[in-house]
Amino acid sequence: MREIACTGYWFRIPPPVEISVALRFPLGARCRFRHEIRRALVPCLTTSAGRAALDHAPHAARSTQGDDLNPRYRRLVSDHRQLMTAFAEDPAVQITPVGPVPPERYRITYSLPSLRLTQHGQVVRVEETTVNILLPAGYPRDKPYVTTTEPVFHPNFGPHVCIADYWVPGHSLVDLVVEIADLLQFRRYSTKGPINQVAAQWAHENASRFPLGSVEPRQVATPTGAQAPDPIAAGPTMPPAQEMTS
Repeated sequence: MREIACTGYWFRIPPPVEISVALRFPLGARCRFRHEIRRALVPCLTTSAGRAALDHAPHAARSTQGDDLNPRYRRLVSDHRQLMTAFAEDPAVQITPVGPVPPERYRITYSLPSLRLTQHGQVVRVEETTVNILLPAGYPRDKPYVTTTEPVFHPNFGPHVCIADYWVPGHSLVDLVVEIADLLQFRRYSTKGPINQVAAQWAHENASRFPLGSVEPRQVATPTGAQAPDPIAAGPTMPPAQEMTS
């Protein structure tokens, strides 16, 4: 166990995580033991084993003068705790943190209906969607960056998922996960300035078919089984969807 002083803060660094701590120091920091960090960092970046260690190494213990007083760090800790608690027993939403704790990336698997567009131009319904959430350096002031592993046929889905209509720093990631569930099911959507123009036109012409489902995360009693893609049904019996106007 070694101690490294950097910009006035002391870090107790166990050998397995020296590399991950080294990456957390700001560029140009006046570290008393910078040569030790450099020796740990170079083999990490130049070997596959070292790069793998970077992906999976936990954070080292931090001084209370460091990350523990950082508002963004505290928000990440709070988000992680809330997400893992809120959806712990929810069959419709599976939360998978990616990277060290507290995570800056999440993979969310939704077991609820959404739409795809086939190569032949047919709109089909599927029962599972995987969403990736990345929390940028400016989070929560800057909105999370949301993508999907497969293209979703939706006016507000494209290279990324448009959440600008309702994201504010006061919203939690739990709120965001629920909002995405509503978007996927067309419980909420917007055709004003859409990302996907084709999907927006299709949604406008087929508004009577929405919403696709009535799954509400954290309130689901039974799981929804995954199914092979089927053509979208002629019309649901659920209440009409709410189209966002801004």
